[in-house]
Parts: sequence; C-alpha cells; structure tokens
Amino acid sequence: MSFDNLIESPILTEAEQEHIAIKFSDPVIQKYLKLLAAEDTKELLSFPVLNKSAEEVVRVHATVQGKLLVLSTLLSIGELTPTQQLIKDISK
Repeated sequence: MSFDNLIESPILTEAEQEHIAIKFSDPVIQKYLKLLAAEDTKELLSFPVLNKSAEEVVRVHATVQGKLLVLSTLLSIGELTPTQQLIKDISK
C-alpha cells in the first residue's frame, strides 16, 4: 500500500508559494522564528547532561535538533527571489 493513498498531499500553485514566501519574509515573522530558535538553543545548552541517562540526552538533543531544523526551514522560506521581492514591494 502506498502512503500517497493514505495521506492527502495538497499541491500549492505558484501564486500560493509566492504568497507563503512573502508572509515568511515579514520581519516580524522572521524575528519570531529567530526568537523560537534562540529559546530552543538555550534549552539545549542548559540541559544538565551529567545527571541524565545517555538515552535521555540523545532524546532531548534529537528533539531540539529537529525543532531547530524546522525553524531553519521556515526561515529559509522567507528568503525571497527577486520576483517575489518585486511582488511584495508592489503590494505595499
């Protein structure tokens, strides 16, 4: 059985992709995502590894690393192409 049949994957039009990129390039959204990343980084750096089991350290590290990867991906969406920047400038 294919997973494609189990989970619907909506297709975004080019206009919808540009809309998302413009929203994620908003300085407030970028600042918020960076704030979340900073908090997750602090969580990882302050985790007391000496009194935790190896399994728990690995679990916490993997969880925080996963969250940071998601935030990094969301931040990269906000990197506008020249065409998207022009659309954003025109829509102001």
